[in-house]
Amino acid sequence: MASINTLKELLRSQISLYTDIIDVLAKEKDAIVSWNFTETNSLLAKKEKLINKERVLEEARKSLAERVKTELNAHDNTLSAIIKVAPEEDKDELIDIKKQFDKIVVGINNESIALKILYSTNIKVMNDLYTQLGILSSNTYDKKKSNNSASSVHIMG
Repeated sequence: MASINTLKELLRSQISLYTDIIDVLAKEKDAIVSWNFTETNSLLAKKEKLINKERVLEEARKSLAERVKTELNAHDNTLSAIIKVAPEEDKDELIDIKKQFDKIVVGINNESIALKILYSTNIKVMNDLYTQLGILSSNTYDKKKSNNSASSVHIMG
């Protein structure tokens, strides 16, 4: 069945792409830890390109999975549903692909959580530093002029 073989190839392409995304996230984490702003910005641009590529592949996957669903009379177009009704000669390969996706999801989640923690921590460190230097106020912003402090742009000129 040509559609299921095409789907397997597309899923392998997505696995490769997601592996690249994990690599970029890990490099971004390293760049943040080393305070390498140039590298961080470069990696953000790479990440954006990968995300755009992922959108295209995901749309192709949805379309192809829908076609396979119809051909195999599957319950829905998810990989799990397709595996249940796939021909025996394709099941093992599809199960392996699904296991790879499961690992990739965990990897992306772990890297994303680490990045969130790093960005949050760095922002707090910088805000605390600016507050100690008198550049930022720890007060909240409201309409009373007396509670507002000058912005860092005004202080630094």
